[in-house]
Amino acid sequence: MAPRISRKYRAWLPERGRVLPFPNASIQQVRIMSRDPDDVAVEWDIRGRFISRGPGARLAELAVEAWRSAPEEDREAVLDRVRAAATYADRQYYDNAYYRDRTMDGWFQMDGLTFDEIARLGGEMIAHWQAEEAARLPSPDDEEAWERLEAEEAKREAEEDRVRHLEDEGFYGRTLRYQPDFERYIYVRFGRMPKDGYSHFGLAGEDTEDGPDPWRLETGGKWRESGTSVFRAYHHPEHPGHFVLVSPHYDMAMYGVDALDGHLLAVVPEGDPTILRVDGSPVTCKGRDGTVRVELGSDGEYLIDPRTITAVEELAPDRIWVSEGGRLEDLLARRSSHGMPL
Repeated sequence: MAPRISRKYRAWLPERGRVLPFPNASIQQVRIMSRDPDDVAVEWDIRGRFISRGPGARLAELAVEAWRSAPEEDREAVLDRVRAAATYADRQYYDNAYYRDRTMDGWFQMDGLTFDEIARLGGEMIAHWQAEEAARLPSPDDEEAWERLEAEEAKREAEEDRVRHLEDEGFYGRTLRYQPDFERYIYVRFGRMPKDGYSHFGLAGEDTEDGPDPWRLETGGKWRESGTSVFRAYHHPEHPGHFVLVSPHYDMAMYGVDALDGHLLAVVPEGDPTILRVDGSPVTCKGRDGTVRVELGSDGEYLIDPRTITAVEELAPDRIWVSEGGRLEDLLARRSSHGMPL
């Protein structure tokens, strides 16, 4: 059944088939306002189920068109197919976009498939998951097995709650909970690899005739990070072979870092920057309760253990994006045009 629109919202919209005189409205806005608000809401929900860039945007429009063209009695079945198609598209993207050992071929190949084909693949995927789940769960009549399963689940949730509470209290300091995915993430570095594998520490300056650098004194005399400073990144949903940067954990930086744009302007080297994709494992440590944690750099960035680096690949600057809609090259060009040194 189609979702209902609140009376307050319905009162604001014109009646179906009636276009009110909105002089500042675009043709598309007038068309939307003149349609049944229930239909508008359903189409909005359909579009919201898909990633809004690349093949996801095309698939969303195909799904909306399939729903519009279906007879009233078939629309609920179309919505089931929309959910299946959205599930397939999400898995093609999110199961691959963040990992260096995966490719985006399946995601970009969706451009050559119809909505019906993608919905069918999604239905098969959901059926496979359901079969796996049924095989994993105990028999409905095995009460002892269900009790053990529920006890294990409760123990896991209790441990997660305990760690989350300690993190909120600052028990673990400037670290993150270790997850196996950290070993597979995409890491990007600006500037050549440090000779000894350890990046310079944050804002550390130089000693003067008046004494040691005060920032270094404040941080306990530390002059280098615990590993190689890198940014996390993921595959761009529209441009094959391109990467979008993930903002570091600025809330855990040792000093105020405004945002990703400003941080990049500070750390990208002068001139033609060297950009590297670094394959390796993050620097880890043990929390006071013995749990494995991931250390962060002074800017809140990730640190790669230099002993674990397995590959270093140079990337062209035009393959790096600050956001899905903004290139790194454009950011650096704006900085240069304002007279800021590169």
